[in-house]
Amino acid sequence: MASPASCTPRNPWALRAALHQNRRTGRHIVTTAVEHSAVLQCVKRLEQEGCAVTYVRPDGTGHITAGQVLAALREDTALVSVMLVNNETGARFPVEEIAAGLRGHPALLHTDAVQAAGHLPIDVGPQNIDLLSLSAHKFHGPKGIGFLYIRKGVRMGPLIHGGAQERARRAGTHNTPGIVGLGAAAVRAAAQMEETIEKETKLRDYLIQRVLAEIPYSRLNGHSSKRLPNNANFCFRFIEGESLLILLDQKGICASSGSACTSGSLDPSHVLLAIGLPHEIAHGSLRLTLSEETTREDIDVTVEAIKSIVERLRSAGLQFESEAAELASDVLAGRSFVISGKFASHSREEMKALVESHGGRNLAAVSANVDYLVAGEKMGPAKLQKAQKLGVAIISEEEFMEMIGGADSPAPHLSHELVPQQDETETPQQGTLF
Repeated sequence: MASPASCTPRNPWALRAALHQNRRTGRHIVTTAVEHSAVLQCVKRLEQEGCAVTYVRPDGTGHITAGQVLAALREDTALVSVMLVNNETGARFPVEEIAAGLRGHPALLHTDAVQAAGHLPIDVGPQNIDLLSLSAHKFHGPKGIGFLYIRKGVRMGPLIHGGAQERARRAGTHNTPGIVGLGAAAVRAAAQMEETIEKETKLRDYLIQRVLAEIPYSRLNGHSSKRLPNNANFCFRFIEGESLLILLDQKGICASSGSACTSGSLDPSHVLLAIGLPHEIAHGSLRLTLSEETTREDIDVTVEAIKSIVERLRSAGLQFESEAAELASDVLAGRSFVISGKFASHSREEMKALVESHGGRNLAAVSANVDYLVAGEKMGPAKLQKAQKLGVAIISEEEFMEMIGGADSPAPHLSHELVPQQDETETPQQGTLF
């Protein structure tokens, strides 16, 4: 093991060392499009230096399969890097299955396990992991310390030259207090792992249920249950995530809109864009992380704060209710476009009643979870601009009918772009956007 300060130097070190050891195999890398920036930025740099890279894309819930990763292997694949758990959506990736599929292939397997540490069991032996990164602060250890597990037989060149510390892999004086703190935190986390998972899972599910049930136009990013026990990630339509974070902070509630390592960026999360969300939706994201110290009362206070802040931001912003209603009237009056997700909390029967109350004609399909209204004429530029501002998906009537297989066929669940990322995309939960 080696103990660099954080995952930012640790992951690139592992990737470059693995490529160097496997340089006779080739310079092809397989990774995912939703890795932490410490991996993605290094991989992009290696790509500029001549490496070939295959980015495996997730489905609409943020998940990938072992089959996707293994199908991307080539004879010259030297490295596979797949995180154990996504740090934003909480999606758990099948690293053990991927490792089993790599047997007999020369590629080395690296996994960024930072987000999973202390919240899920990790065993590098059965999981056949060659290189694994962890950070202490994810399981209540000190900040600025972590470690890189290196399987016996994997040769690592030095991260820093100039000293013999850590078998000449990392020169410099050891951070002894940090290393001791990491070890103590790891022992404590392992001892109460089962209890922590059970408690965090119950609180996470309670948080998700309240947010989706009580805040209109909210969306859960990721699978409702196949996720990290302490992670919940939401999007709220018609608001900016940055404003939400600032107002939550004023109430003493710590949250984020993505990875802490990208907190200085105003761009939407690359993870949310990769699962198919448009920019305007991804900008309204909120990530909440729980711990064994979180209580049900903490959840209640947080949800009430989010509800009041979202309502305040929306009322001061687009006047989204009136604009959405006006837009719906325009659709039903005979414009040619598809309005998606504006009435996501309505049942199929309620949606049909709404259509009839507006005197709508030429209704092609109304899905129970995704409300698509199709009418027969072209929409003017002003309405088009307003629709795009509200995040409406726009296609032609012919395209829509082709997708659903004719007027008599039920409308399937489709993503915002009307093309699902994977066939395995989960049906959205009640209260979601799409």
